[in-house]
Amino acid sequence: MTTDERLHTAGSTYKRMLDVDVFTAAQQRCRYLYENYDDVIISWSGGKDSSSVLELCREAARDLGKLPIKVFFLDEEVVYPETIDLCHRHRSDPEIDFYWVCVPSTYRNACSEVEPDFIPFEPGKEALWTSHPPDDAIWMGTGEDGHGMTDWRVPPSIPKTAIFKLFAEPGKVKAMVTGLRAEESYVRYSGIMSSQSFLTKPEKGIVHARPVYDWKARDVWWAIANMKWDYNKAYDKLWRAGGNVNNTRVAPLFHAEAAVLLRRVMLYWPRWWPLIRRRVRGAHSMAIYSGQLHKPRLLPGETWEQAAQRYWNNLGSQESKDALASAIRQKLQGHAQHSKVPLDDIVGCSECNLSWKLIAKACCLDDRQMRILVPNRSIHGIRGNVA
Repeated sequence: MTTDERLHTAGSTYKRMLDVDVFTAAQQRCRYLYENYDDVIISWSGGKDSSSVLELCREAARDLGKLPIKVFFLDEEVVYPETIDLCHRHRSDPEIDFYWVCVPSTYRNACSEVEPDFIPFEPGKEALWTSHPPDDAIWMGTGEDGHGMTDWRVPPSIPKTAIFKLFAEPGKVKAMVTGLRAEESYVRYSGIMSSQSFLTKPEKGIVHARPVYDWKARDVWWAIANMKWDYNKAYDKLWRAGGNVNNTRVAPLFHAEAAVLLRRVMLYWPRWWPLIRRRVRGAHSMAIYSGQLHKPRLLPGETWEQAAQRYWNNLGSQESKDALASAIRQKLQGHAQHSKVPLDDIVGCSECNLSWKLIAKACCLDDRQMRILVPNRSIHGIRGNVA
């Protein structure tokens, strides 16, 4: 099998063993990007996966004489202090061109139904910001200084939108590299399978490259430890707080994946915590009750279908209601195509995993990003040396 054939085997109908390990395969993929595209931009979040991609790309660029590498960081304000420390270390690295970007835009606040939206660097609330970007940060908001509010919302991906605006050029095809791994969710796994490659088709002249799609969490930490790569030291505290290689995340704390860690943040970042509590509505309740307030429950005599309607009615904004109603309608139509049996209240469909209990959970958590309403299929065992 040639190197080029190895790079495009992710979406084969059946898995096929390759003759390389996942680390070597990722090195080959990153080298392929620098050899075949007009430019390579690393979308870096400060987490372990994108940090691994950064170092792999640095290695490939160094070998090919294409340093410095371009690293894009979207500052979402409520990020760990250790993330900011790592940003400054990368900014001072002569092998890195660091693009520190700020976009006042609308995200889902997973901590509150009263204030379901969160706006990083919200205009007019500067006194409440948990962090302040450097003076040379790139602001992509409205107004002459770029600090004004935009109409951007999640979904779609705000980093992706910002990269399009910053780097897309007519007549050129560039690669946007992320640390996406298929092990993390079925949605990510199915995205790899549907594209049939670690690369997507070009969109506005930019392809999405996922060179570590087949790595497991232990592969990431093996590489960081053995290659002596720099990493986000917030992971050290999260591990001491009871985390492990799979359940520690350094995403902004209003994200659903990171909000479940707020109790650890309250205990292990006592100086930072007052800023979080004041800035993110619902963060303190999430920390105290460890997410118990966000678990769907039945009222006396209520069915899960009725509970789903109740949670949907309580969503904070009409926009959230409309987006989630559209997603649920799509899932119900998909279920009707393969089953004439009415949707069960508790037991998930054997084909699509859908039930009214699952829908109630999606409504309770305002799952506008469709991370709950997905087929319950195993994604374990996906490796880089498997097609």
